[in-house]
Amino acid sequence: MAGTKLEAIRSGRLRYSEYRLITEVVPKRRWAGRIRVVSHRPVLALPHRRLAGVHSGVTVSGGEPTYQPDFPLEFLRRCRECGIDTALDTCGYVSWKTLESILEYVDLVLFDIKHMDPVRHKELTGVDNKLILDNAIRIARKGTAMIIRVPLIPGYSDSIGNIKALGKFMSEIGLTRVDLLPYHQLGENKYKRLNMEYQLTAVKPYEDRQVQAIQEILESYELNVLIG
Repeated sequence: MAGTKLEAIRSGRLRYSEYRLITEVVPKRRWAGRIRVVSHRPVLALPHRRLAGVHSGVTVSGGEPTYQPDFPLEFLRRCRECGIDTALDTCGYVSWKTLESILEYVDLVLFDIKHMDPVRHKELTGVDNKLILDNAIRIARKGTAMIIRVPLIPGYSDSIGNIKALGKFMSEIGLTRVDLLPYHQLGENKYKRLNMEYQLTAVKPYEDRQVQAIQEILESYELNVLIG
């Protein structure tokens, strides 16, 4: 299951950002607990004693975990049986049939929205956003807790029109929490080491006041805005 990560998170219920222990689905060495095989798939038996005394949970992320739906479906079901809070980190570009089946075992969805305009979204990602926004609406109607996460990239996703469209969309479907993920240059050296071209060298990270201005626009829609 290349690209899928499991994150054991020390935090309060439905707040999954404070502390993360990350391991591969098929770890080369054990970080805790043990590994067992269920239906010919490796599944971590999570270490309850290690997390004793805190409200803990597991996030399935990627890559895009819904592209390998059998594993997250079975893994999250097992977590639910053990009373472990679960979260799904997704871009939302997946059939509703697949997503709905996984959501039966999910407490919180971390849902990425990269752009509100379908044409611009396709220019940036190769696909339009109709399926993504439709799935966000369906999740909201289903009543599963959801946090919208927005990558902010200067000149790409930070126009006032796009930010206002996001605020209006979230307000209309009853969502209240959005995490802003401002662009940074921490990955540039990785590209150099891999002899790959870094195409955003001309893009400079935000100043605090710029991010604050975007935050204030979203807060005008009565949204709870966090900066990640």
